[in-house]
Amino acid sequence: MIRLLRRVVRALGRPSFLGAFALAAAAAPATAQDSYRVTGTVTDSTGAGLERAMVVALALPDSTLASFTTSGSDGAFTLERVAPGDYLLQVQLASFETVRTPFTVTDADVDVGAAPLALQVYGIEPLVVSVDHTPFQNRRDTLTFNAAAFETRPNASVEDLLRRLPGFEVDSDGNIEVQGEAIEQVLVEGKEFFGSDPTVATRGLPADAVAHVEVYDRESDMAEFTGIPDGQERKTLNLRLTEDAQRGWFGAAEGALGASETVPSTLTLADDAVRFDQQLGINRFSPSTQLALIGSLNNVGRARFNVSGGGGGGQVAARGGAGAAGGGGFTSSGVLGFSGSHDFTDDDWIRGSYFFSDLTTQRESARLQQQLLGSSVASTIANDATRVSDSQSHRVDLNAQRDFSEGNRLRLRAGLNATQTTSTDVSTRVTESATGAAINSEVSSTGTDSDGLSGNANLTWMKRLGDAGRSLVVNLGANLSRPESSGGLASTLEVATPDGPITTELLQDRLQTGRVFTNTQRVALTQSLGSTRTLELFGERRDVREDEERSVFDITDGGSVLVDDLSSGLEQTYGYLSGGFRLNRNTETSRFVLGLEAQRSTLEGTIDGRSETIENSNTRLLPSADLRLQVGDSHSLDFGYRTSTTEPTMEQLQPFADNSSPTNVYVGNPDLQPQFTQSLNANWRFFDAFTFLSVSSFARFSHTNDDIVTSRTIDERGFQTAQPVNGGDSWTATSGLNIGRPIRALGTNVSVDYRLSLAKRPEFVNGDENRSRILGNTVALQLSNRDKSRFDLEANARFAFNDVAYSLNDELDQGYMNSTYSLRGTLYLGDAWSLSGDWAHQRYDDDVFGDAENLSLLDLSISRYLFDERASIELAAYDLFDESQVVSLSSSADAITESRSQAMGRYLMLRFNYRLGTLGRGGPGGGPGRR
Repeated sequence: MIRLLRRVVRALGRPSFLGAFALAAAAAPATAQDSYRVTGTVTDSTGAGLERAMVVALALPDSTLASFTTSGSDGAFTLERVAPGDYLLQVQLASFETVRTPFTVTDADVDVGAAPLALQVYGIEPLVVSVDHTPFQNRRDTLTFNAAAFETRPNASVEDLLRRLPGFEVDSDGNIEVQGEAIEQVLVEGKEFFGSDPTVATRGLPADAVAHVEVYDRESDMAEFTGIPDGQERKTLNLRLTEDAQRGWFGAAEGALGASETVPSTLTLADDAVRFDQQLGINRFSPSTQLALIGSLNNVGRARFNVSGGGGGGQVAARGGAGAAGGGGFTSSGVLGFSGSHDFTDDDWIRGSYFFSDLTTQRESARLQQQLLGSSVASTIANDATRVSDSQSHRVDLNAQRDFSEGNRLRLRAGLNATQTTSTDVSTRVTESATGAAINSEVSSTGTDSDGLSGNANLTWMKRLGDAGRSLVVNLGANLSRPESSGGLASTLEVATPDGPITTELLQDRLQTGRVFTNTQRVALTQSLGSTRTLELFGERRDVREDEERSVFDITDGGSVLVDDLSSGLEQTYGYLSGGFRLNRNTETSRFVLGLEAQRSTLEGTIDGRSETIENSNTRLLPSADLRLQVGDSHSLDFGYRTSTTEPTMEQLQPFADNSSPTNVYVGNPDLQPQFTQSLNANWRFFDAFTFLSVSSFARFSHTNDDIVTSRTIDERGFQTAQPVNGGDSWTATSGLNIGRPIRALGTNVSVDYRLSLAKRPEFVNGDENRSRILGNTVALQLSNRDKSRFDLEANARFAFNDVAYSLNDELDQGYMNSTYSLRGTLYLGDAWSLSGDWAHQRYDDDVFGDAENLSLLDLSISRYLFDERASIELAAYDLFDESQVVSLSSSADAITESRSQAMGRYLMLRFNYRLGTLGRGGPGGGPGRR
């Protein structure tokens, strides 16, 4: 079976196959018929021509798109290839009212004359004439999705909307990827919303408040002021709101109460029979002011916001029981936040937010791992763990800008974060040989109290120097972090010997304090070299000062004894001096940036209590290039080349051991050198406004010299010591293709997604090099109905093919496939009632860890709208098959791991939701908010 699947994967990876597939998907039936031109002129109220107005011909009676264009510099436009029939001419331009005029094409070209546009007057109800909206617009720097083209359920969040957009992936934690790149920031109307947490906007705002979703690379403040990209772009998602949302207040209050079945567990939160879930969100927006208040309190693991950070990956979890970070467990959380912004003028503004979270997590997990131990030895490691943690955090963000005069601007960004966490971990780790013989076992219990305080400030100033196109930009930045922790370790170790097991007891206390301070000064001078070219000369100085002290004590009958081998301290300073140039050429359809930077880095460190120092220095030339092309209104191409250096962290450099897991000890390496990475990336996007065919593809490649990898030493007891080393070269490659289009004859939308990833990386086992190769191929298919007036149905299938090979021991090579199937839908029963279901089934390959325990999750609900569609009441049942677990399967450079975590099982909730304000009332088909 695996061999057959590999053949399928190899076929999918061939360019000829993909090209033929894309060509077949793009093909559309055509019929020969006469077509004509439609001409006219877009003007303002005085008769002057208006440039760049969008002119669309909508075929009647169904208002489907027949032809489109934009007006020229004199306002004139021409619509090509318009067949005989009745049409609606729609003309749109920002800040003007939309004009719609009927016209007819018979057997000749048509001149519709002037189409005068009036300045927009807010408060007028817009006329909606079409249910077949253009899904997205593809420009050189920005990919814009029309939210109205992707229908969502009533009361859906922005996150629900994003899951429907082609090329988007949203995991259980709310982390977003677009065409294989992670979204780092979410803005609302181009403004920060609750600082750096993207889930506050995507989970806290309703889908029907959003008119457009924009995806682009947001430049750093420095690059924005100079006008030249500096390689510090952040992949950003910007939510453009509807007119109603921009000028009014809206929100929702939600309360739910229910009961759950008892789950076999030692955790106290698992015994809670009563389940509750309260949510509150209030937003007040105007053109100059944004105010938002959010609150959440629940014990069903419904972490509406990313209060704990974390990340997911390939997990299927019982919905409502996935824990705060998608890793299973039982969670009780409380969140309170406030965000506000005010624009005094277009260039003078202030934005700030405060966010508090209180999170209690209790988790039981079991992990099974096949690990490489040498050229002829492999092992199976079983690890059962229980973790209980309580965490509180406070976060404050502040951004402001002051425009003193034209060309004289100052911007401030600052933040402060304080956290306090108490945790207890109990784990059992058993290592067996490939034949099942016992090697060693470990039972450990740790308790930790930790506090952290961090703050940052960044100040950017721009001054235009005269009228010759010359500007000076200065950036000053500082970042301070002060973590502290204390705790204890109790461990029992058992080693198998021919004479029987040998048992060792370990009891320790540990204290750890640290400080990291970073300060940066950067100066740039830009000079215009004509209407399309700009030159930037820059210099930068950056210092990173770190110090850490760790003390470990053995607890004996006589008291505490300092363990010198595990206790030490380290002070180090990284210093950077760099300078270079960037040349930018920018036109309406292209942008090309070429840069070269010379960087000198030095490291000076002192190991406390030892006669050891750490010193090294490196000089690098770091070239870069970026090309972006817009080919017509349908195609865009991006190409990029970047080089960068990554220095070892303090943890990697510290030469003392961390024995938190006594059978798996970590030791730093003070001789590490920085790693050097070169990366290439390319993106191509295409959209046909006539067939609604969309195609997007990407390819990324990176190569790293002196890659910092792990070297593991395994002794005769099976105890492992891991140390970071510079392992030579490694590289990764990823690519993807997404094709989507409607099949109007069947009333469906179809999307096919293919992803390919390949990584090769070295590591060392007992001094022998092992080069791992991890190949992944993923094929996904999505089908959904187009007319959602009576029902909304979506079906998904996803097949993940994985192939892992190890040069040191091919007995551990593995090929396996996991698949996921899901079906979700809503049936609308008149204007008030609806039935909803959500089913997901995960299948795991039996070839990895024997007979696999697959997962099948089912949620069902019935809801009714009340009070003139302001409110809804819902009865929902979750995890009806009582799976009560989270499962993930992953591959790394030395092991294949399956993890299973206990989660909430079957439970029932009665939920009441009341919509505040008037946003989204009276959606088509009876459901508020449904597009």
